[in-house]
Amino acid sequence: MPQSGPYKLNLFLIGVLGVALCWWIYHFTDWFEAFANLLALGGIFSWLAFVAKVLPDERLKEMQAWVDSSVLTRPKLWLAVLIVGAVLFVGALCVGTIEVQALRAGGPVRIHKATAAAAERDEPCWELLSANGHARFVIWSPLWKRTEILVKVSGLPDRTETAPGFTRVEMQLPDSFRRPVLMLRPTAALTQQLEGQPKVLVARYRGDRREVRDYHGQSLWINCDTDVDTPPETIAGWRGKKFSTNGDFGGFVLGTKAPVYSSRGPINTCHVRAKLDGLHVTVEDCAIPAMFAAITSTALEVLNNFAQREAFRAKMVFSWSFKAMPDLRDFFPHPPDTYDPTSYETEAEMVSNIFFFNAMGQDDASGEFSLPFDRLDLDWANPIANRPVFAKIETLLKTLAEEMRSPEGRYMAFPLWDGFANRKLIVVHPLGGCPIGATNADGAVDEFGRVYDGGKPAGSKDVLPHLHIVDASVIPGALAVNPTLTISAQALRTIGAALP
Repeated sequence: MPQSGPYKLNLFLIGVLGVALCWWIYHFTDWFEAFANLLALGGIFSWLAFVAKVLPDERLKEMQAWVDSSVLTRPKLWLAVLIVGAVLFVGALCVGTIEVQALRAGGPVRIHKATAAAAERDEPCWELLSANGHARFVIWSPLWKRTEILVKVSGLPDRTETAPGFTRVEMQLPDSFRRPVLMLRPTAALTQQLEGQPKVLVARYRGDRREVRDYHGQSLWINCDTDVDTPPETIAGWRGKKFSTNGDFGGFVLGTKAPVYSSRGPINTCHVRAKLDGLHVTVEDCAIPAMFAAITSTALEVLNNFAQREAFRAKMVFSWSFKAMPDLRDFFPHPPDTYDPTSYETEAEMVSNIFFFNAMGQDDASGEFSLPFDRLDLDWANPIANRPVFAKIETLLKTLAEEMRSPEGRYMAFPLWDGFANRKLIVVHPLGGCPIGATNADGAVDEFGRVYDGGKPAGSKDVLPHLHIVDASVIPGALAVNPTLTISAQALRTIGAALP
């Protein structure tokens, strides 16, 4: 008979040590899921169960008897378990945890020791914090010298924190990283005085110290780190308005009466203009590059067939869910078939009877940009696909397709609009976001692309010196045509005014 005293004590202490270790991993780290998977799904317990099933009962009983006699009933095992537990406990007293919690939106997070030498030596290692998630960082912080850690979230001021051993310090994003920010804006007289005689400026504000050598009188943000140029409240309140999709819309005619050879010639060779209930619309032909002819013709054939489309969709959903590469050989071109003459088609022949509509129209330019936590976001108050211009364009394309198709041909909407997705738009001519306006209340720039001074009262026409915007973002609405020439003309106008 085994000795019940050491046996019970040893088993009890082993159980307590295992539970304590699991609790520490769960409470102080992000490793618990990986640790549990390693034990269960990773195979350790699974293999033990497999071996127990394979071994005969006699052999299994012998192994159980050996564990019982050689391990669990050893008189000094309890002492060894206590020593191991004590060592682990002392180690835990020298290890702390910093937990960053995202209350709403997340962002990239990194940490390093709060010294200039450490900041220069350590390579930036960012960890992406998901919305409403958390990230835990285990820090070596011995009892005799606590470690100060600099916690940095992209787009917010950094924060120095000490993580005592056996402690989890919780920081909430963004509230824990907010702090007063002051902009130092010198007077014009001081700027003129320092223009020819730069000085060394030392600014102190609530514990933050900045030293600027060769100071010429420029404005400075105080209590910001080098990665933050504006307060979070200012960034969160920024809005870029009047974004337009230019009414971009697409569709196909599969099987035209006469060959159209979409792989030949320039990308656009003809167009039709119409006015539908007061909305201007332009429909162009669009070329299909020869290098994409095979994949385009095969993809459209698959998406045109309900059964194949649903099978393709199922494969893509499966591959996305399980992070696996899908087997799409059945959906892509195969080697030539000697019994099928069409399998020897050239690239031009593959898309010779496929017509690609490229349409543009007038939406209401109601898209709005914002910068939540220094991330550019585009949104509409109402879904953009519900704008009436897209329904009118689709009706026009179907009418044109009806006249162009062969008896076996048909109109097919762009796959992301109908078929593979539900009313999704591909915008190839984005316009607006920093639109031209008469004053700073109406737009971001004037007619010459000069950026308005947002610090002035609404309705001001004052602009910031030497700052211009020269791209499609200044166009204040849809053009309903290809915007290349309009963008170029506006850019030339801006450059002409900036460099007379």
